[in-house]
Amino acid sequence: MKAMKVANALKIAPVAFYPAYYEKEEDADLRDIAHMVINNIKTDQPYRFHIPHQRDNSIQNRKHLLVRLMEFSKRMGVEGISSAMVNETQDEIIAACSWRWHEMPVSLPVMAEDEGDTLTRMAAEGLKRRLTTLEFGWKPPAEQYQVYINRLRYELSVLKKLGFCGYFLMVENLLSWARKQDIPVGPGRGSSAGSLVAWAIGITNIDPLRHGLLFERFINPERLDLPDADLDFSQAQRPRVLEYLEEHYGEKYVAGIPNFSYLGMASALRDTARIYGVSTEDMAVSKQLKPFDDEGLTLEETREQLGALDKYAKANPEAFDAACKLQSLMRSYGKHAAGVIVSGVPLTERTPVELRNGVRCIAFDKRFCESMGLIKLDVLGLATLDLLALAKRYIKENEGIDVNLDAIPLDDKRVLEGMALGETTGVFQFESGGMRNLLKNLGSGIKPMSFEMAVATTALYRPGPMQSGMMDTYVSVARGYEDAHSLHPSLDELTKETNGVLVYQEQIMKASQILAGFSLSEADMVRKAIGKKDIEKMKKIGADFSDRAQLGWLEVQTDDGQIVTVHRAALHPCSDGKKRTVEQAMKEDADIIEFDTSK
Repeated sequence: MKAMKVANALKIAPVAFYPAYYEKEEDADLRDIAHMVINNIKTDQPYRFHIPHQRDNSIQNRKHLLVRLMEFSKRMGVEGISSAMVNETQDEIIAACSWRWHEMPVSLPVMAEDEGDTLTRMAAEGLKRRLTTLEFGWKPPAEQYQVYINRLRYELSVLKKLGFCGYFLMVENLLSWARKQDIPVGPGRGSSAGSLVAWAIGITNIDPLRHGLLFERFINPERLDLPDADLDFSQAQRPRVLEYLEEHYGEKYVAGIPNFSYLGMASALRDTARIYGVSTEDMAVSKQLKPFDDEGLTLEETREQLGALDKYAKANPEAFDAACKLQSLMRSYGKHAAGVIVSGVPLTERTPVELRNGVRCIAFDKRFCESMGLIKLDVLGLATLDLLALAKRYIKENEGIDVNLDAIPLDDKRVLEGMALGETTGVFQFESGGMRNLLKNLGSGIKPMSFEMAVATTALYRPGPMQSGMMDTYVSVARGYEDAHSLHPSLDELTKETNGVLVYQEQIMKASQILAGFSLSEADMVRKAIGKKDIEKMKKIGADFSDRAQLGWLEVQTDDGQIVTVHRAALHPCSDGKKRTVEQAMKEDADIIEFDTSK
């Protein structure tokens, strides 16, 4: 009543609304079920809290809302209630609102007056230093220097074109500060290890050419996907890193990223089964749902394809019906463990900012950062780095030796012998029982344990390769039980070091090049479609791959008399700025300025 008096006095037209928590009236019990799922309460729990107390919080039409409003005015003795509060006022608000979404340009702090020139200078100086310094017991031979220089020029041209030079300078600034503060920093992991520029300026400590890593897996020149580097710091000192970002760039420009967890197909089935008291035996069907969930199917659609799920639904109709309705429901929200946004403009110009457990966070999760032009840094805390720092300190105190981890050769015999015996307790990514067993299986093979073999285990000891049989095939070949299988004669060289198995995403990309003449940018799209299990995109790419793979290769004589082998479907840059196949260039009398001979 007081509110109505104030509204009348200020001549503010009130608007009527009714809280809607679900779509239809019959969905009222879903609120109760969702409450039980989130709070781990069973349906038969004595004296449990029931919600909702009323069953009319569904979406109401205007006529229904007006009836409710009149009932409310009589019950509360409120005067001045009219149909205008439902009709005209709502329409006025709707008419006054307009919203249009548009992709926002990338916003980063300005790191230098000319970021491109600054990065070029730093990268050139860094590469010169890297090429003449022993790292992990090795340095590139002089005859390979030009290969490194050409790769550096190519990467820098892409970074300048896409406007990512500032990002590299920002990451380098953070890592350089951390090292000066004696904060342990990781050597680099993830796709950023494929960048020679990142290696040259000290973002990573991994030579991508030595290890066959691809720049296009990190940054695709033909798609404006924002870079996303994983940065490992001491877990104990990670808070100092976050403090530095806030102090250096300003609190208004730095914030964390939230995350939201949703009930997937399997979790919806398990959680509803639990609150309805379904037996563990019946609940086991949830383990069979992942392939269907990956395809984006609903439980109802999966029931038609999976007999075990149909049997479960018939035996537990209430639990199954609830699971169907709760699938995709947001279960909880929190803060992303590592994600940090550093912006060139105040974050409130791009997104709402809120506090989560006392920490500033933007309101949208990482899926929407790119659309808002915000680049995410993954600032991870790694306990292994603390352990290594502690070990180095103890060795110095007790033995008087300064251990340089970067000086240990990758073919160190004692280290590899220890790995072959599974003696990896406390070693990051190698300490689980299953991983140690895998190392021991490989260590008793026909070839001695190598660094390359140890690296392969980190890619093989994952659910996909284990379930598909790839890991077993790799081990079987390593132990001499079978010969490496040839996927295709032209791929034998590519899979020689991985026992005939496509272990790495880089191999998928290179195979796309070899078989179908895909550019590395196109090959990266193949990798992403497979990684995200995007069935529709894989079908589309698959059709293109099949067509192009049948075209084959041809030999072409260049202007200087050289004979080069190129794929018929490969696109080559021409003098007019366009890209064409050899046959298109001949037909249109276009000059190819550089042949794409990658295989």
